[in-house]
Amino acid sequence: MSRARAPILDAGCGSGFDLAALAPRVEHGGIVCGLDRSEKVVALARKRLTGLDNIELKLGRIEAIPYPEFAFDASFALRTVQYVDEPLAAIRELMRVTMPGGRVVLCEGGMSVLDLAEPELMDRILGSGWNVRHGALGVRLKRLFVEAGLSRVVVQAAVGIDNEPSPYMLKMFREAAAGAAEC
Repeated sequence: MSRARAPILDAGCGSGFDLAALAPRVEHGGIVCGLDRSEKVVALARKRLTGLDNIELKLGRIEAIPYPEFAFDASFALRTVQYVDEPLAAIRELMRVTMPGGRVVLCEGGMSVLDLAEPELMDRILGSGWNVRHGALGVRLKRLFVEAGLSRVVVQAAVGIDNEPSPYMLKMFREAAAGAAEC
């Protein structure tokens, strides 16, 4: 397992599950920085991660990361950019805080392709239920990275197929669809 030389940023860290997994990936003395826009989830992450001394948590938005230029060896965002108004601005901000030669890693979904021939309708459903602004962002990542100015872009697809959605997901989709129908 390779280790980062400088801090790693988890932008949109939520309640901290990925921070705990990233913490062992930094060299001795390095830290993993978690950033989230929700005070509630940052507080939950703080509580969950008590005892891990190489984690720093900050309140902030991915569109205006409160760290200086080139502060991180790597920046990571898991299903975060789909919630912002301007994905390209968020990607550029991740690039700004990442050292030259570092890595910017985004994991985004392609939920608007869920057996629905009308992606606009799926975006409306996801936007109503979960505040997702870009449900099919995953299929646009390479173009967005190139547009942001990167030349070495690798996109890897990971596909998960549920033949039978979980009761949780069914409940969420029903609520989201009902909200979208009211719009």
